[in-house]
Amino acid sequence: MKHTLKFWSFLVALSLTACTSQPEIETLCEDLGACHYLIKWDILPETKGSVKIFVSSDPENFTTQEPVMQVPISEKICKLHLDGKPDIRYYFLLRFNRRYDRIVAARTPHKIEGNFRDIGGYKTAGGKTVRWGAVFRTGVIPPLDEESIQKFQSLHICTWIDFRDSVRYIEPDSVLCLQQVRHFPINLITSSSIYEQLGNETLRRGDANIFMQDLFMSLIEKGKPIYREMFGLLTEKENYPVVLCDKYGKDYVGFATALLLSALDIPEETIYRDFLLSNRHLDRKAIRIDCNESTNDTQEAATALMTTQKQQLACAIQRIKKQYGSIQNYLQTELDLTPAKQHELQAILLY
Repeated sequence: MKHTLKFWSFLVALSLTACTSQPEIETLCEDLGACHYLIKWDILPETKGSVKIFVSSDPENFTTQEPVMQVPISEKICKLHLDGKPDIRYYFLLRFNRRYDRIVAARTPHKIEGNFRDIGGYKTAGGKTVRWGAVFRTGVIPPLDEESIQKFQSLHICTWIDFRDSVRYIEPDSVLCLQQVRHFPINLITSSSIYEQLGNETLRRGDANIFMQDLFMSLIEKGKPIYREMFGLLTEKENYPVVLCDKYGKDYVGFATALLLSALDIPEETIYRDFLLSNRHLDRKAIRIDCNESTNDTQEAATALMTTQKQQLACAIQRIKKQYGSIQNYLQTELDLTPAKQHELQAILLY
C-alpha cells in the first residue's frame, strides 16, 4: 500500500511539473531603420497558436498598448513597419498564446554607431533575464546627426561611466543630455609603447595578440579600484540607465561587462558571445593607420589590436579562478560586491 501511494504521489508531482514548466523561447530583433524591424523567435517544444506583438518606448510599460501585430507562432519571423518616430528606441513584448511573455529589442539601435549596444535580454542560469534599456556598452560615439541625437536621448541615459586613459579622454558631447559623467581612467594602454610601435611599423600581429592578452591579465589587479567604483554606482538604482565606455568599447569595457554579467549569474559562454560581438559592430578603420601606405605586417597588427578573441577574456577568467577560487570570490573580496550588494544589483537588473 505504501509503495502504491508513493507511486501515485510521484505521478501527481510529475504531472504538476509538466503543467507548470515553461517552454524554451529565444527571441531576436533587428532595427533596420526608418521604423522597420525584423523580429524572430524559436520555441521548444514546438507550439501551435499565435504570438501577439506589443510595442513601447518604455521596456517596463506595455500595459496600455494594443498589439501591433498577431501572427502564427509557426512562422517564427515577422517584419514590422511602425507608424512611429524613427528617432525613438522601441521595445517589443511578444505574448505567446496569452501565456508566455518575452521582451526584446534591437541590441544595437539603428543610427547609433561606435560599438554601442544593449546588454539586455541575456538569461541567467536560474532563468531570469537582464532588463533591456538599463545598461549599454560602447566605444567613442562618432558625431551624430539630428535623428541619431534624438534616438540617443530617447534612451534617457543617466550615468556615463568612462574608462578611457586620461590622454584619450574627451568629455562626452553635451547634446547627449547625460545627467552625470564619471571618468575612471585605467591608464594601461597609453602607458605602453604599443601604438608607438604601430606608428613606426615595428609591431607584428603576434606581438599585438600578446599585448591584448596581457592587457586583460593586467586588468585583474590594476583594474580593481576602477571596477570597485563602477559596482558602487551600479548598485544604486537612481543611476540608471548606465553607459560603460572606453575608446573602442571592447577592452576595459569588455572586462567590465564580463564582471557585471558574472555578478548577474549569466553563463560563461553567454559572456564570451557578448564579448565577441565587438567583432561585428566595431569599425576596424577607427584605428588610424593609412592602409595605402602601411605594410601588410602593420595592417595585420592593427587588425589584431582591433579584434576581440575569446582567449583574451578566457585567460583572464581562468587566472581569476585559479588565484581567487571563483569569480564570485573575486567580486566579493576584491571589488567589494558583498552578497547584499550583489542581491541589490540583481534586483535592479533582473526580472
